[in-house]
Formats: sequence, structure tokens, C-alpha cells
Amino acid sequence: MDLKSRKYRRLTCNSAQSDSWHCWSSNSRWIVFSSKRDNGWLARPYFSYIDANGREHKPFVLPQKDPAFYDTWLKTYNVPELVSGAGDDTAK
Repeated sequence: MDLKSRKYRRLTCNSAQSDSWHCWSSNSRWIVFSSKRDNGWLARPYFSYIDANGREHKPFVLPQKDPAFYDTWLKTYNVPELVSGAGDDTAK
């Protein structure tokens, strides 16, 4: 949503599969969301960059050390969050 004009539009980084739990970075340049766009079954964390003109760029899945990781990982990511700090260590 453009806060000046109050107009909104669907982001082109959305897919036909389930995209959910969108979370914006503190500088509004990155968005992370859970998506089933790869296989329709398991959600993966995807990131998209939003440039200064408000255009989003092609989303990419969270990179892993092993490029074949997502081919064998049968767990799902449902609540991706972007944080700006180390968190609270009191919950140990």
C-alpha cells in the first residue's frame, strides 16, 4: 500500500500456491513469507527485496549449505519472522 496515495496492489511475487505469514523488515525493503510454491505441500521461507521505487524483486527460498536440502527436508516453515536483534536469552 502506498501510504501517500492510499492505493494498494497485489505484489507480483505472490504465487498461485499458498503464500502466507508475510513479515516485513524494519526498513520495509525486505519481506519474508511462507510459501508452498515449490511443490504445493511443504512451506518454505521465501524472501523478496523491495526497491526504492516500490517494485518487488523475484523471491528466493532461504539458501542452505546443501543445495539439495529442500529435496529431502520434510518439515515445513509456517511462521517466518524477521528480527533486528539477538533476542531474549532469558527463555533458556
